[in-house]
Amino acid sequence: ACWGLAGGLFGIALNSGVVDVGLFWALLIAAYTFFLLIRNFRAEPPPGAPSAPPFKPLLRLGRNLILAAVLALMTGYQSIVIVIGMEARGPTHTPEITQENPEKAARDKWFWATQWSVPVEELLDCAIPGFFGWGSSNPQNPYRGRVGQTEGFPQHRQGMPNLNDVSIYLGAAILLAALLAFYLDRRNGELWFFALAGTLACLLAFGKYAPFYKLFYLLPKMDAMRNPIKWFYLTSFCVGVAGTLGFDRILAHWQNPRQILSRPALLAWLGLPILAVLGAGSWYLSHIAGDPNALFWQYPALRQLSKDALVA
Repeated sequence: ACWGLAGGLFGIALNSGVVDVGLFWALLIAAYTFFLLIRNFRAEPPPGAPSAPPFKPLLRLGRNLILAAVLALMTGYQSIVIVIGMEARGPTHTPEITQENPEKAARDKWFWATQWSVPVEELLDCAIPGFFGWGSSNPQNPYRGRVGQTEGFPQHRQGMPNLNDVSIYLGAAILLAALLAFYLDRRNGELWFFALAGTLACLLAFGKYAPFYKLFYLLPKMDAMRNPIKWFYLTSFCVGVAGTLGFDRILAHWQNPRQILSRPALLAWLGLPILAVLGAGSWYLSHIAGDPNALFWQYPALRQLSKDALVA
């Protein structure tokens, strides 16, 4: 059922036109498939149970992958046919690529592909909702970060100062539960898989703000993909899975809240991340509040919204 659902959702993603996001999910599914293969091959049969043929895990995963592929083709056939037709007609060139200055053309294409990248400091928005605003179209608390900003805008003031209506908020409770999962069940291979996959996707979401993104950009056809922020879809999913595993371990280990409060190490795992987020948020607020070049900065509006949220 899970593999069929994954294939169907992948086909829907393709049919909706977000082919690159579909590719990202396909990469995650492929990596998870290899993880399951490795775990099945390393698993030892219970005492007294007959040993299964070594190829049985391959057969099971092969069957599941075929099911997922069939459902993906059934739901995403229209987009697949269009992509195949475009490839058959040959590559198309944008006006920037046909300019006489190839270096300028390559630089412009790089800026075009990475304009919607996530600045590292905006990860604070994962734990503090609306820290950088709710969106560019929100009049009460407009987005004031750098996502969507035209390259060099602070200097030449041409193009877009920013443009973002996508929240990367994950939830403080989910983040703390994911941290607790490592404290309570650090030998869980599935937890490590989703933690590593979510971290890798987050690093790619940095886009032009991370020097290593150029290595991904140099891969065939990857230069045609725009908006590295889309990688954060995978990060959100992976952190959600890790947080769910954390809640499961919490419920399995402690039924009495007093037992939690009596564990100093556990309190450190809970308290230190909270203090780190609050400290980083306070520092950034004081830094940007005194910056005369801060774009769309509305400190009174943010303060009033925070006050209203606390009262409510």
